Amino acid sequence: MKDFGFKNLGDIEKFRKENEEDAFRLAKYQLGGKDIDILSSSVGIQNLCIAYILKNGFGVAGLKRLYDKLNGDKPRNITSAERFYRQAQEAGII
Repeated sequence: MKDFGFKNLGDIEKFRKENEEDAFRLAKYQLGGKDIDILSSSVGIQNLCIAYILKNGFGVAGLKRLYDKLNGDKPRNITSAERFYRQAQEAGII
């Protein structure tokens, strides 16, 4: 959250409200064809961050930066960023 420039809980609450619908749509798109009962606790916050990144025009580079923060600087992060960008396009988020 610090990387997004949030300074207090009010900033985070605003972030959640502005991005929750797109984060839900993205999760629904990603998981729609899967028979899954339990989701990882990180899916919600990750998709909120993805929605925020894409809605603010940071694109694939912004997604890669997120994955670098989450996973360390690994070559697969660009592949993940590109995949999520396509999924967001297909889900109608961008």
